[in-house]
Amino acid sequence: MNKWVTDTSIADEMLRGANAQIPGFKKLEESDHFPTLNELFLLAAGDIDSVIDLGCGAAEFGRIYNFFDYVGVDLPHVIEQTAKKKNPNLNYIKFNVYEDDYAFLGEADLILMNAFISELAIADDVLEKVLSAARGYIIIHRQKIEHFEDSNVRYKEYSGYLNKRYTCAVLSASYLESLLEKYQFEIVKKQNSSTPEEISMLLKKKENL
Repeated sequence: MNKWVTDTSIADEMLRGANAQIPGFKKLEESDHFPTLNELFLLAAGDIDSVIDLGCGAAEFGRIYNFFDYVGVDLPHVIEQTAKKKNPNLNYIKFNVYEDDYAFLGEADLILMNAFISELAIADDVLEKVLSAARGYIIIHRQKIEHFEDSNVRYKEYSGYLNKRYTCAVLSASYLESLLEKYQFEIVKKQNSSTPEEISMLLKKKENL
């Protein structure tokens, strides 16, 4: 299980990052990857009313796009120590991907996962549960995808908040393709993110095409 679940001190550091108080961190709309996220979201915006931001962190997406029915979803300590402090007027659901039921995701027109799947210890299991529950659009933003066949996911270490070591989940391209086919999702648009090897994509349930 990753440090996000067990180390509550990370939530305070996430708040500092959202406030651009850490060197190299910027507000979401000023970040290098925001143009890609914005472009993908605008492709779906005319067709949706509600957004679930899965792994919302400080819920900056909800602050920027405040004209949608937004719900930020994250671990209890992230909601309390990060999201509610940064954006107290938004709606939130406390959720643990390792323990809780995913059915509520089907209530949203769009599910956003911004650098979310990459931070999980069982990334393939979680992604499959999200795809199974979703009924409309999905944005997978800033996800590393590589070509390998020996497993669904590979895990690589990196240095993150508080200079601690984290694991990044890298998805197999063929595995992701098979999942999209299994759960009947079409890629509306896919493009490279600002970080090498990171992909962002807008998906849509085929029955809604």
